[in-house]
Amino acid sequence: MALYSYSLSLVSRLHDEAAWNDADRSAVSGHAQYLRDLQERGIVLLAGRTDAPNDATRGIVILESSSADEARKVMDADPAVLGGIMEATLAPFRLAVGSAGRIAADLANATADAGDLAVTATEAGADASCPLDPPPFIPPREKLPFPIGLLLDLAESRIGRRLLGLRALAWYPKALIGAGLLEAFVAHDDKKASRRLLALVRLRVSYLASCPFCIDMNGSGFSEAGVAEAELAALRGEASPVSVGTFSEAELAALDFTDSVCTTPVRVSEETAARLLSAVGPRGFAIIAATAAQVNFWARLFQGLGAPPSGLAAFPRKLALESYANPLRKRKEG
Repeated sequence: MALYSYSLSLVSRLHDEAAWNDADRSAVSGHAQYLRDLQERGIVLLAGRTDAPNDATRGIVILESSSADEARKVMDADPAVLGGIMEATLAPFRLAVGSAGRIAADLANATADAGDLAVTATEAGADASCPLDPPPFIPPREKLPFPIGLLLDLAESRIGRRLLGLRALAWYPKALIGAGLLEAFVAHDDKKASRRLLALVRLRVSYLASCPFCIDMNGSGFSEAGVAEAELAALRGEASPVSVGTFSEAELAALDFTDSVCTTPVRVSEETAARLLSAVGPRGFAIIAATAAQVNFWARLFQGLGAPPSGLAAFPRKLALESYANPLRKRKEG
């Protein structure tokens, strides 16, 4: 296997953001998902872009392939290339410093527009000033036994952030391992529960639990999952999901069910359960119930530890993250 890279640049037509259409945006979303899929399959090691205006920014993808022809097939199958919105150039890549394993990018946890060359540095910089919470209630554990320390180091290197909440939990390694296994087997996309639907459920639970860490984590890719800002407002409870007019019947049923399982005590009516079952079937029902419970678990755990957001979201103000930071402290100060 050898390393190859292909660089990407927007076609000149799209240097003017006003020229973008729905097909162009769809190609960008497909491009980001394509790279995530390749990363999960161990083909893509790193993908990103320069932080510059549209006419100057460049994307780069580093991948492993058996030959230049195979690498070119990967590049040519990129939805951004197929869609004609980006021009690509392939070249062999030689790693001079560093480790390919250490720089592997976990695009599933990337920032909301990591693959979107249409977002300018000015936009991102203006929104990224949202203050985060103070450190956890207990000091993050620095030295961890093998292999837990190695795995946590790798996870942090992949997302480029210190995971203070996980390091606080690492004082009880069994809990850290159990939480990791839970996360590893939770669905993120399924024929009966789409990526967008599950993203809605995750965000709804995150807001209901008022968990800044969860909002940041689950909202980091909201635009790529097809969630609009008006829909985010509804997930926060600022508007009725029905009034937004963009949620499908299955999504409305899932959100109603999510609200029910997040109450204390839990109150899922026969009507609510039957509505969701009719919309998504038994498999989808089980996946949605597990997803809601999983996010509730993380929310209670990380709020109990006082874990701050990891800073994954490129647009924290669009998520209203600042409103959920330090809610108890804000109430005391008020």
